[in-house]
Amino acid sequence: MAASVLFDTLDYARKLETAGVPAAQAEAQARVLAGVLGHAIASSDDLRVVETNLGSRISAVETNLGSRISAVETNLGSRISAMEAKLDAAVSRLETKIAAVQSGLETKISALESRLDARIDNLGSILEIHKWILGLLVAMSLTIIVRLFAFS
Repeated sequence: MAASVLFDTLDYARKLETAGVPAAQAEAQARVLAGVLGHAIASSDDLRVVETNLGSRISAVETNLGSRISAVETNLGSRISAMEAKLDAAVSRLETKIAAVQSGLETKISALESRLDARIDNLGSILEIHKWILGLLVAMSLTIIVRLFAFS
């Protein structure tokens, strides 16, 4: 798109002529320079077109990035959900194992308590027999002592 540049070719040509350049050559240089500047400098219309194009491209990139970010979020969400499910299952298995071990320990402790109670009862019976034997020995010893003094 050719831009209208604020370049006064007539003024430029006159200045060249004043500097000693022949008139035909000065006019030719002015026309060539005007053509070059007309194609080399962006006009405000050119800049608006570029701005519009860049705006469109930025919007497209934003849309694309938004879609990609949403896809990544969805993917991560499902992966996190899957990991949470695996973790919940592992915790459930551990809780089951802990409950089984606890139950087994409670059974063993109960069995040990029963055995200890039986042994304590048995020791109580033995202690009771020892008391009777001790009492019998004391009674016999006293009887012997009384008889010894009685004969003396």
